[in-house]
Amino acid sequence: WPLEHLQPVLLQVWLLLPTADGPDIIAAAASVAQLSAPAVITSDEQWCNALLHRLHAVLPCLGSAELSQVVQTLAALQLKPYKAWVYELCHRLRVEAQSMTSEQVLTVIEGLAKIRVQLDPEVLHLFVLGIRHWMGVLSCDELHRLSGALRLMYSRALPGRTMQQLVNDLSRRSKHLSSQHQQHASYM
Repeated sequence: WPLEHLQPVLLQVWLLLPTADGPDIIAAAASVAQLSAPAVITSDEQWCNALLHRLHAVLPCLGSAELSQVVQTLAALQLKPYKAWVYELCHRLRVEAQSMTSEQVLTVIEGLAKIRVQLDPEVLHLFVLGIRHWMGVLSCDELHRLSGALRLMYSRALPGRTMQQLVNDLSRRSKHLSSQHQQHASYM
């Protein structure tokens, strides 16, 4: 939608922001993200700032599922948060990392990579431990997506030998699963 048609929806979400809880804000922002191109939505800087500030205020109340949804929504809007927001997100991710599913971790890593936000070293370490734990059950597509997102997130250089090894292992495992799948398909 063009901005003039989107304005009434943005106004409704703006009016909802001061009193809405985390899940309602996330749902409203995700709905807005589906209505128009991100450039159209982010051209309204006041709306984007109000959204980021309200999401920042509710971050401490969000669980692992909502945290991944917030990051996914920001990525869909192509909206990069400010440093204090990222700091609070990383704090929440440290708390919630142990309870996150592999899909939630993948969503967070992909979303942050799309908006060019890097994880702090502690959260990254916790995610690496989780990914290593799940590596045997992740699909070829999930392994490929994780590897690609980590390379995008750290496009200049992967931080440390452990991260480099993880990305190499993800790529190697993805290729192995892909070749197994192709062999299995050729037998049928």
